[in-house]
Amino acid sequence: MDPLKHQKIKQVKFTAVDLETTGFSPKKHEIIEIGAVKVRNFHIRQRIFHSLVRPKRRIPGYLHKYVHHINNEMVSHAPSLKKIKRKFLRYIRGSAVVYHATNRYDFDFLKRWLGRHLKNYSFSTIRLSRILAHGNTRRHSLTRVSRRMKIPYHKKHRALSDATVTARILIKFLKQAYSQEKIRTWHDFLMLLNNERTLN
Repeated sequence: MDPLKHQKIKQVKFTAVDLETTGFSPKKHEIIEIGAVKVRNFHIRQRIFHSLVRPKRRIPGYLHKYVHHINNEMVSHAPSLKKIKRKFLRYIRGSAVVYHATNRYDFDFLKRWLGRHLKNYSFSTIRLSRILAHGNTRRHSLTRVSRRMKIPYHKKHRALSDATVTARILIKFLKQAYSQEKIRTWHDFLMLLNNERTLN
């Protein structure tokens, strides 16, 4: 049974999550940074989650140089995933997990890390972007969507910054769905995500 099913959409708790990793395969690579931001009642909540993570292997130089700029020295004294697992699970408890990715990149890394403990419903804001853009654009990257929505996005490919931008994008989509599509409950929202609801 979905514990969120009968909740009003303004009361549903969302957690926007972003990860930085040592590569693109959850089976081969590791999480090195986690950022998470809570949203409720169309607002970002004050308490955030952020941590660098110490991997078992060294971070490839090209990722440090061209992508997230996180080097081995920065994570040398960071906690392991095992040490922050319980704290992160408490943070996301009772919320829908939101990420911004065309594939399930962030969620697949989370699933491999948390396993059966990850029971949260999850979805990508890219899906919302495709639905609510009404076919007016095919470009749905974090950079493109934030620019279209006039959301500042300066520190790219760092977990907390990306999670914060994802949260702000989510809020704008929730407000649009609420005002234009008359989405009032979590059930309405799921129908929208699953394309079972006719858009106005």
